[in-house]
Amino acid sequence: MKVTRIACSASLNAGKHALLEEQARRLGRVRSKVWREYGSVSGAGVTDRTIRDRWMADGTAGGFGVLANAWKETVRDAAGDVRASRESAKVKVRRAVFRRTADPAERKRLCAALKAEEWAGVPYLSRLMRKHWRRGRSKVANQIVVRADNYRTFALAEGGDVWLAIPGLLPRETVKIPLNTTVAPSGTLRLILRGGKVEVRYQVDGSSLKSSARPPGARSIGVDKGYTEVVTDSDGVHHGPGLGILLSAESDWTKGLTAEALKSVPERRGSALVLVNAAYTSQADPRTGALGVRRGDRLYCPGGDVYQADHAAAINILQRASDPDITLFTPHTRVRQILRERADRQRARLPAPDSSPAARGGERNILTCSGASNE
Repeated sequence: MKVTRIACSASLNAGKHALLEEQARRLGRVRSKVWREYGSVSGAGVTDRTIRDRWMADGTAGGFGVLANAWKETVRDAAGDVRASRESAKVKVRRAVFRRTADPAERKRLCAALKAEEWAGVPYLSRLMRKHWRRGRSKVANQIVVRADNYRTFALAEGGDVWLAIPGLLPRETVKIPLNTTVAPSGTLRLILRGGKVEVRYQVDGSSLKSSARPPGARSIGVDKGYTEVVTDSDGVHHGPGLGILLSAESDWTKGLTAEALKSVPERRGSALVLVNAAYTSQADPRTGALGVRRGDRLYCPGGDVYQADHAAAINILQRASDPDITLFTPHTRVRQILRERADRQRARLPAPDSSPAARGGERNILTCSGASNE
């Protein structure tokens, strides 16, 4: 399990930053070209190596104005982002299959074709993929990806801060970057230029971190993935306000990052992640289940209560983890019907049927998260 670490440049002079900025700008054109030509269904099944071979054969690569290793790593990185966007579209397609296909055998066949990248030969899946996998584009022009064997690190004194030397625009030209750490980065590096500084991002084994040795918590918590912030939990705490906007400015594909973090961090701490159906979680009164009216980030409930919508969603997500009537793939129309029936029973003071959510038992070490966008 990998975890991203970040080191920053220290006192980088303007001349070096200008060289890095020009290299990132040229590589941004390469990244944009990958998305423009292969960032939709027409690029399905095309690997980064195929793209590289085509551009080398037809002379396209000669016009990039950067060293071969630099543009090839950018192609690999951009192709990975395109692949991530395709996998995200598959999640939506899979949900549609479960909503619209009642036959278990047919569901299995369609999902198998989707997983095996054979969806293009299945008209129904092909139509769904064209609907949910829209052509993407890239405006990222402030990043340089450097392969593990294409840079070196050194220190001017024993135990001193590390310097990073990466290739420049010309053969045998290097740009030496002073870092604010005594720990040398390793593996493939992602350099992000911002505000006159350079962030050096790299991955390390998560099990080696001190945080992995901390004991897990002792209770359940609901988590709603947001847009203005990373997540909101069922205690009403907003985590990472403004981070979503920042990430979107730095990466072509960031929707999967939060989901990956929600999966990997609990695993390192010995907790469990449970995905639940998110339909109407931001529109239902957490106390009664009755559907309210959402205006902006506020949820106005029939009984007069007003919730912050993401907080209400997180509470409802936590409750969905033990809801026997609403499973991960329950169609949103059925979810709405269930919520209305429960609200009607409450208003009529009728006893809940046996299938209604039972009281939660002893607290469990569990993190619950919505598995779909709120309806």
